[in-house]
Amino acid sequence: MKHKILLSVFAIVVMGVALALPVHFERSLPVVTVEQTQKVQKQAYVTASGELEAKNTSKLTVDLPVYLKALHVEVGDTVKKGDVLAQLDKTTLLAEFASQGEDAEQALGQLVSAFTSVDPSAALAAAGTGDLSDLAQKYRELPDTLVADMDGVVTLISAEEGEITGMGTPIITICSGEDMVAKIAVPEAQLPQIKEGQQAAVTSTAAPGKTYQGTVQKIYPQGRKVYSTSSQEVVVDVEIAIDNPDDSLKPGCTAKGKITVSQGTKVYAVPYDALRETDGEESLYIYQTGRAISIPVQTGEMVNGELIEITSGIEDGDFVVTNPDVISAQNALVKLDKEDSHA
Repeated sequence: MKHKILLSVFAIVVMGVALALPVHFERSLPVVTVEQTQKVQKQAYVTASGELEAKNTSKLTVDLPVYLKALHVEVGDTVKKGDVLAQLDKTTLLAEFASQGEDAEQALGQLVSAFTSVDPSAALAAAGTGDLSDLAQKYRELPDTLVADMDGVVTLISAEEGEITGMGTPIITICSGEDMVAKIAVPEAQLPQIKEGQQAAVTSTAAPGKTYQGTVQKIYPQGRKVYSTSSQEVVVDVEIAIDNPDDSLKPGCTAKGKITVSQGTKVYAVPYDALRETDGEESLYIYQTGRAISIPVQTGEMVNGELIEITSGIEDGDFVVTNPDVISAQNALVKLDKEDSHA
């Protein structure tokens, strides 16, 4: 009886080991990710740098010099149409003019001309009147507040509380991020490749890790010279309208535009990291029924900035291993990572 029990226990142990061995063996295999080969469109690009601009901009001004009584916003604030951004004090100036008695009109004319650095006649013209006697009335007609005339972000404030504003000088500037463009400087030698309507990708140091799609909407009619420490070149400004800008993009920040200028032939291409090189020979691992098979290949040039062209060695439907560093031997047994593979 005891002998039978021992035999049964031994059989169970052997069976457990037999069942556990394949599981342990499978877990020890290198895990690979794969991509199924297919041909991709080979594209050509023109890349240039520049800066971001907001096309929809509002500059709030006052026709005549006036005291800025209070500011209710700061640079960077988001405002809505109808928001009161600042209060103006025109009564103080009018009282000062009135205190001059018979010389009030002359004092008013001198004040206006002083802020424009021009003669009084030009100041009168800028104020929309030809007579100093009309200036006081013009002051009375000035608004008491500066009101936002559009939704946007305050990008510039050119006066401080208590100061007298400049005549006709923008006091507050508002920019709308909905109409953001990248204005890039394209070297004249590459300009013949650029056409309005071409697709483009835009990146900016203000939005790390993000790429925005856009379209070439304007090619400026005139070139300009840019200088470096040792040379000069002629460039032409090109505007790329950004399709879906967000709050990360700020006017004046650096932008880089990558314009697709041609669609070439279709070629086989794989991620550059999938390529292996040994003693000057290039190869790829192809996944076949649980094994990673090493095959020699020949390569071309980089495709679309991320892939390497394969001119010979692979066919449609091959499963290329994209993490070859986990494989230590040719024709090695491997385990497929189905979740991260693209097959």
